[in-house]
Formats: sequence, structure tokens, C-alpha cells
Amino acid sequence: RSLFLRDDEVEYAWRIVDQVVDAWSKDVQPLQSYPAGSWGPPESRVIFDKAVTRWRHSLDPV
Repeated sequence: RSLFLRDDEVEYAWRIVDQVVDAWSKDVQPLQSYPAGSWGPPESRVIFDKAVTRWRHSLDPV
């Protein structure tokens, strides 16, 4: 075992990271911001538009 990566491991890791960075640079969606302590940006509500998906506001059984 080693605390350091081999050069082939570093190259492979950068191939993965480069793909992520490229995808992010092509994404035209702005990062949504919202006030701390809020339920999030209005754009996040699309996740819960389906009738079977809902957010539980308490730990009480439904």
C-alpha cells in the first residue's frame, strides 16, 4: 500500500474530472440560490410535482 497515486492512476482520475468539467462548462443552467433556512429555490419544486412524491415535514407516520 502507498499513500501516493501512481502516474497511471492520476491520468485516469483526470480523464474523469475533465469529463465532469467539460459537462459543467456546456451547461447553460444557472446555479439556483436561495436564502438559508428556506425550502430551496422554486425551481426545485419540479421534483415533487408527481403525486407519489412528497416531502415529509415531520417524523409522524403518514
